Amino acid sequence: MPKELDLRGLNCPEPAIRTGKALRDVDELIVIVDDESATQNISRGVENRGYGIKVEQVGKDYYLHIRREQGTEEGDIEFDMSCATGPTVVFFPADTIGRGDDELGYILTKSIIYSFLEVEPKPETIIFMNSGVRLAVEGSEALADLQALQDQGVDILVCGTCLDFFKLKDKLAIGEMSNAYTIAETLLDAGKIVRF
Repeated sequence: MPKELDLRGLNCPEPAIRTGKALRDVDELIVIVDDESATQNISRGVENRGYGIKVEQVGKDYYLHIRREQGTEEGDIEFDMSCATGPTVVFFPADTIGRGDDELGYILTKSIIYSFLEVEPKPETIIFMNSGVRLAVEGSEALADLQALQDQGVDILVCGTCLDFFKLKDKLAIGEMSNAYTIAETLLDAGKIVRF
C-alpha cells in the first residue's frame, strides 16, 4: 500500500521539498497537491531521477502516483526551487555585459545571444533598453543570431525612447519597437528575469 502525502495548501517550494524527503523512505508514494506548478515541478524532479509517475486530476486537486522503478538510483531528488510559473524574460540594459573593458563586454554579449540558440528552454522574450538597443539595429554583429531566435518564436522588444535618444529609430533591424508600459508589463508577468 503506497504512502499518501497530502500537500494541498502549501506554497512552493514546500511540496517539492516534502516529496523529496518522503521518497527517501518509500518505494511508492501518492502525493496530493492543489497547484499545477507544484505538479509540474515534482513530476520533472522524479522523472529526471528515473521514477515512474502518473498524474491524475480530480477537481482542482492533482494526485501524483510515484513509484521507484527497478534500477532507480536512491538518493535525493533534485527539484527546481525557483517556483517560477511565468515565462523567462532576458533583459539587456546595455550592449555590453559586466563592468570593465567594453570590447570584452561586447564579445560576451554576442556570445550569450548566440548561446540562447543552443540551450533549452529558450527565453520567451528578450528586451533591449538604453545602449542595449544597439544590438537590434543595422550593423549589429548580433543580428543573425537575434533573427534566428525570433524565427524560433522568441519575442524581441526594443525600447522606442532609447532608439529615439540614440537617433536609431530608422535603423531598427529586428524585433518590435516598444514602450515603457509594454516592457514593464512583460517584466512583471515574467516568472524569471535574467538581466545582463
